[in-house]
Amino acid sequence: APSASPSPSSSPTVECWPTSVNIRLDLWPKDIWWTIYKMAAANETQGEKLFVKRSEEYQVTDAVSLKSSLLCLQEGNYQFTIFDRHGDGLQNTGFPPYRGYYNLASNGEIIFNGEWFRKSKTYSFSIPVLPKPSTIPSTSHTPSSSPSFAPTTITPWPKSCTNTPGYLDIYLDSCAFYEAFEGYPSRCFAYGNDGEAGSTPNENCCACIDLLKEIDSAPATVASQPPGSTSEEP
Repeated sequence: APSASPSPSSSPTVECWPTSVNIRLDLWPKDIWWTIYKMAAANETQGEKLFVKRSEEYQVTDAVSLKSSLLCLQEGNYQFTIFDRHGDGLQNTGFPPYRGYYNLASNGEIIFNGEWFRKSKTYSFSIPVLPKPSTIPSTSHTPSSSPSFAPTTITPWPKSCTNTPGYLDIYLDSCAFYEAFEGYPSRCFAYGNDGEAGSTPNENCCACIDLLKEIDSAPATVASQPPGSTSEEP
């Protein structure tokens, strides 16, 4: 009997990596928005940009809230730009003093983060993000397998203690604020001693406690710059 006709193959899948944009808005959220464009590949017309995403229209009720947007980006080079209609960026003002900030993360790595800017600020980044190499030398002579670029979640700060339950700093941020900005730049350096004795992040949040222990036990090193280049419009 003749063999059955081959069934049509399914459509090829397109691999993408979960990427998140996280922004803590200031007291004027309607002034802020951001965009992401994919840059042209080497075999395409240079200078072309493909629109990927624009932020939602933030409302007055979003003031000082944390807004997150999840995307799934294909391999390539991208450009992220954050804007402010009045040219004063995310303001760290108010009573109590509120801090505006933003970051973009993918494959378990914070690609860039920032706070204050003027009219706009632009970052260039690539997907996928390579995982950080291990600092522990291998004693095995067996070749390692190819690195995996499978999407992962952001690795939380390694805790050697327990955060003080229900802790909030003088800016009304919990210990999660300090964990989310693990690495560069450290919020523990900037705000860790803010507050009365016994109520500072350096005394209540494991992210800061671990960092101080690491500094005390290791020689001084020069902090590396975060991946991705940046430019700012005055």
